Amino acid sequence: MGVDAPHHGARRDAWLDEMAGLGFPESHARLLHAIREAARDVSRVIDHVVREGHGPIGLVGISFGAYTALAVAAEDSRVQATVSLLGSPDWSPREGPITEEIRELMRHAPVHRPWDCARHPLLLVTAGRDTVVPPHWARDFARTFWEGASGWDSHVEYVEYSESEHMMRQQDWEACWDRSLRFLRRHLYHE
Repeated sequence: MGVDAPHHGARRDAWLDEMAGLGFPESHARLLHAIREAARDVSRVIDHVVREGHGPIGLVGISFGAYTALAVAAEDSRVQATVSLLGSPDWSPREGPITEEIRELMRHAPVHRPWDCARHPLLLVTAGRDTVVPPHWARDFARTFWEGASGWDSHVEYVEYSESEHMMRQQDWEACWDRSLRFLRRHLYHE
């Protein structure tokens, strides 16, 4: 099932268009509000899926959707596997001052709740030349588990396609999807 992010697709409105004209820090605060809104939406979809008797629940998100998937995984224990493609658990701005509003929103970032985010299997996929979502945030997050506690390394995976940018090379994109599907099949269906 695919879910349009708030203010995207069929739910597109002026809110997103206005964001492009905002400077920092307003644009970053708006992005963080959108992630939180999207995470609530996805949890409501999970409510429906569970009520209908379906499962297991796995999430896959790309870019903004990956930020959202990681946020949902940290908040909602019903998520049994998560794949983050070109996203980050760290919501830190890349520039400028951190306002009180941004600081409050950043409190909810998965990077501050790693054990909640990865209570179930987690695959983090990045692109080595990505300037939109730098890979070091996800890489450092994965290291938290590999270096911090035994046993976590078995279900927290990190893959970096070193030659790709945010718009991944075709062969990397295909390999990424193949790996993601195998990850979900292994962890959700024990194939």
